[in-house]
Amino acid sequence: MENGQEPSEARPFVWVVALGGMLTLFSLFAVVLHLVCDQSNPQLQSRTIVELIQALKGNKIPLSPIIAARLVNESASLRLNGHNSERQFVVQGLSELLQDTRPLIRSSAADSLGNLGPDGSEAIPAIILAVRDQDVRVRQAAAGALGKIGGAAPDAAAVLSSALKDADFSVRYAAAISLSKIKVHDGSAVPVLIEAIRREDEVLVLGAALALQRVGPDASEAIPILENLLAHKKGHIREAAASALQSIQLGNE
Repeated sequence: MENGQEPSEARPFVWVVALGGMLTLFSLFAVVLHLVCDQSNPQLQSRTIVELIQALKGNKIPLSPIIAARLVNESASLRLNGHNSERQFVVQGLSELLQDTRPLIRSSAADSLGNLGPDGSEAIPAIILAVRDQDVRVRQAAAGALGKIGGAAPDAAAVLSSALKDADFSVRYAAAISLSKIKVHDGSAVPVLIEAIRREDEVLVLGAALALQRVGPDASEAIPILENLLAHKKGHIREAAASALQSIQLGNE
């Protein structure tokens, strides 16, 4: 061996060791994923999810962000069958992962909370903060999660209305769809929804019209622009506008 160089015959051994390490990592990934997705043993599934999130919170698992994010999504996105204490831990753990330094983990945590549906409602305050995240993937996932969780959350309506002005289309899209799914308590979001309709982006127009339907009588200032939509070229937008007008006008009778 000259000048500190490895003998050429040692190089295959190095590659074998490296390959073995990679296979071990992916084997671990496969085993954990299998346990998490094992619907035949709900208690084991719930316990595995809890332990996984606990390890990810402390960054105790030496996984790449992509693999870690996949594990978060594949595990916590499943409906939990465990005890209430485990459910609470998962929601709390995912809420804390929204502040992880890795954007992929934050976005995956938001996706998973949304996939929990109403069970993720306790995380709404943390998700609302995530809608203002610096990373567009996190903002999109958080905006979408609020719609999946649903429920009567006035603060969620306000932040989603603001997200309709986001510079990224994917965030605006997620916000518009989510606004059409949640309960909007009053007319505070109406001016922003009217502005969204004026942008003439079909996705935003549809989402805003559906959201105005949920506002009901307090959206009376949107009547003129909704009446204009009755002549829209797309049938589903005309139907959404008609439904919104009916909701507003019936409530005012």
